[in-house]
Order: sequence, then structure tokens, then C-alpha cells
Amino acid sequence: MVFRRSAAAVEEIRAMDAYDVAFLTGGAQRVVDSALIALSERGLLTVRVSRVRAVDRERPQHPVERAVIASCPLSRSVAS
Repeated sequence: MVFRRSAAAVEEIRAMDAYDVAFLTGGAQRVVDSALIALSERGLLTVRVSRVRAVDRERPQHPVERAVIASCPLSRSVAS
């Protein structure tokens, strides 16, 4: 028996990035934690005690990072 796939049925395979790995190891919360750390290290977010503030700089390329930035355009508590 021979199985054939049409060219349209073949999906592009991409390598996993850090956020894929974060999700597999800890779910959505780990993804958010990872994005907060990455954005903070690049100077796009400031994290102070229980507050996160977006810094007005370049727009991140990764959709996860854009979502995190969009969720805290002003100061927002992370204690909840």
C-alpha cells in the first residue's frame, strides 16, 4: 500500500523558538514570564516590584512579545 500526499497538504515545518519551549515546559504562564524577561533585558519593558511598564521604543517582531507589550501600555500590576 502506498500513501501519497498532495503538495497542498504538506505544511511548512519550522524550528521551535524559545516561546514554544517555554510553553511545553510550563504552559502559558511560562511563556509570559519568558517574554517579560526577554523584553526587560532588551530595555523594552521596565519591571519594578509588582509593576510592568512598556518603554516607548521599537516594536518587537515576535507575536508573543507584541501581545505582552500591548497588555501593559501603561503601568500595570503583576501581583494579581
